[in-house]
Amino acid sequence: FPSTVGGAVFMNAGCYGTEIKDVLRSVRLVELDGRRRRIGVAELEASYRSTCLRRTGSIVTRALFDLVPGDPAALLARMEELNSRRWATLPSGQPNAGSIFKNPPGDSAGRLLDAAGLKGTSVGGAQVSPKHANVIVNTGGATAADVLALMRAMRERAAASCGVALEPEIVLLGDLGDRFRAEL
Repeated sequence: FPSTVGGAVFMNAGCYGTEIKDVLRSVRLVELDGRRRRIGVAELEASYRSTCLRRTGSIVTRALFDLVPGDPAALLARMEELNSRRWATLPSGQPNAGSIFKNPPGDSAGRLLDAAGLKGTSVGGAQVSPKHANVIVNTGGATAADVLALMRAMRERAAASCGVALEPEIVLLGDLGDRFRAEL
């Protein structure tokens, strides 16, 4: 999946049943006070789309992974299979931030949002992808305010139609997180 190593570690990114924590051994960090340190994967307190780095604000500068050797042809075939599967369900060629909401236990945010009839819903230049209901695409000129308003509408409609309060998967920086929560 597309990502940076630091971002993937920060949020414990994953797909198809595997998360970064499953293949990570340790990370090197720079703390907010400038100290540098190395911690093991257990110290990251990794959970679904989260680590302690959300709380500490530490910056990932290196990551050491435990990878398992395998047959190169078989690994390439598996990568191609997963990429084909992923791109068949995600919008391509349009700017987007990937999955907007976390999957609730035992279900899929995309399925709930689709069931709520949100595909194609727009606010300004931000649109719920017609291809995947848990992805917001920029159709041109979308602002942060457009995206936040659309996220609120998505969350409210999913709660009303499915009874599930979806939580953001994307990290809302600056005052965006506070604005999102305050306007719910």
